[in-house]
Order: sequence, then structure tokens, then C-alpha cells
Amino acid sequence: AVVSTQVSTTTARPPLERAVKIAGLEYENGKYCGKTPSKPGHIHFRPVVKGGKDTELGSYPFMVAIFRDNVRVLNFWCGGTLILGRVVLSAAHCYYDTLRDTRYVVRIGGVSISDGSTEPVVERHVESVHVHPDYDDRFHYNDVALLFLNHSALQYIKKPVACLPEPNAAPDAEHGTVLGWGHDDFGGRLQTVLQEAMIPLVDNPTCERAYTKLNSFETKFPRGINGDFLCAGNITDGGVDACQQDSGGPLVTNSTRDGRNFFETIGIVSFGVGCGSAAYPGVYTRVSKYVDWILNVMADVIPDKQIYV
Repeated sequence: AVVSTQVSTTTARPPLERAVKIAGLEYENGKYCGKTPSKPGHIHFRPVVKGGKDTELGSYPFMVAIFRDNVRVLNFWCGGTLILGRVVLSAAHCYYDTLRDTRYVVRIGGVSISDGSTEPVVERHVESVHVHPDYDDRFHYNDVALLFLNHSALQYIKKPVACLPEPNAAPDAEHGTVLGWGHDDFGGRLQTVLQEAMIPLVDNPTCERAYTKLNSFETKFPRGINGDFLCAGNITDGGVDACQQDSGGPLVTNSTRDGRNFFETIGIVSFGVGCGSAAYPGVYTRVSKYVDWILNVMADVIPDKQIYV
């Protein structure tokens, strides 16, 4: 189907109980979302995300590759995170200015985006894209979008979706893992195997002090590096960062709740200056700020009978 890129006008209201349970906040699906794989990939600080390493198949089953028109490496567009069988979390700037007749296709379950890859994957068409209603492409605030798929990805691959954080919660970790197929350096090459890199989280005041060096800071950040954002980067040595075409992909932490380890999506790759610069941490959309919006849009779009599929 032809996808119309819609700017959601969903009004704010308390999330429905069924929606709260989807996200795992009351954890009806808590035993499923974000489950840590039995053989997780080993993550190291070392340089190609920039500063990453190849992932192992099955390590991050919620990772989504998004393509324009059809699935081929030249059409790779952005990353995303599967948070429900039919719902992908991504960045608004990937879709805001695309033509209204743009078709998007997603691939879920694999690590390779090479043409002719024989990995067991699920491909789905995107039925609609909901961009946050307060996103403005002149700035970087509210850089979050939801993609709704034509069919659930969980009907054919029994893999866990990623957990959402609790609303407005601060990360309970000092590091996160950034995932993506983006360039290995600024102006470098797209990676055809999913990359992972562990990266230190940076507090917002430190992040803002770094970005005030930009001449365009006051124009691009009229409200500063506020609670919309979460920053991460090695501000001592650099070298580890999201890069071009990692946009929309997740920054995750390996968290513990109720005695269970799971992956929690704390950030969405949004923007940065260059790739891997110690002077400028990467900036991510802070997912916990948008949990209520995410839940409300899902509850409005998905029929009751499909809500837990």
C-alpha cells in the first residue's frame, strides 16, 4: 500500500490500561519484551555505528532495517526498534519531509542488509507513519515517530520486542549500546552487517556545554539540550558514536527489573556533529519522555483484538 506520512494529532490523555500493559509498564508482557538473548554479542570499545563491531544473528531481534520502495542495500533508509508486533519506533526526521507517496518496507530478525542475504527474516510493509505532532524540522526537539506495519512480525518469528522505559525515568546505567547499519565514519561507507558499540552516557549539562560552541546553537536549540534529549559519547577519547544513516535506531541498556534482565530502549539516534568526536557527544531522543505519546498513538491505531499480537 502507498504510505501517507501523517503528522499525528492525537490529543494528550492518560494512556489506556491495555496500552500500559503493552509497553510493559505493568508488565503483562514483561516476560517477553526485551529479553536478553541466551548468547549475547560481546561488546568492546574499539574502532567500525562508528567504533562498533559486527553483531551475531539473534543478539538484537528487535532491531529493524527500514528501506524506501523495496529491500535492497541502496534503498536502506533508517533504523528502528520493534516495540510491538506491528509497531516500530524510529526518528521523526527520517520521514517528516519525504514525499507522501513514499513506500517503506522493513526487515526484522536479521543482521545483514546485503542484497541476496539468506538470513531468516520477516519483511513487512509500512501502512502508516505517525510523526510527533510537535516535531519541527528547523529544530531537533520531539524527534520521534511510530511506523505501523501491515501485519505483525511476531506471527512468524517468535522473537521478543524491545521494552520501553517507565515514563520520564532516568536511565539506570552508565553506558548504553547503540545499534545501526550506518557509516563507519563521517562520509564513510554504509555497513551491511549490523554494528554494535557500547558508549558512555553523558549528562545533559555537560552535553549542552559542548554544543554551545556551535555558532548555530541558539538558533537550532532555542530551549537548549533539555529533557527531550539524552546524550552519549566518549568525551575523553572519542571514536565511538552513531553515524550517518544510523538515524532512528536504538540506544539500549541491559536493565534489571523484578529479577529479570532485559533490553530497554532509552534513546533514538537523532543527531550529532561529525561521528565519534570527543568534543560533541551524540544526541538521542529520550524515549522515557515520550512513553505516554507512544502508548496513546498505539492505542488509537491498533484494534483491541490485535493489541497483544
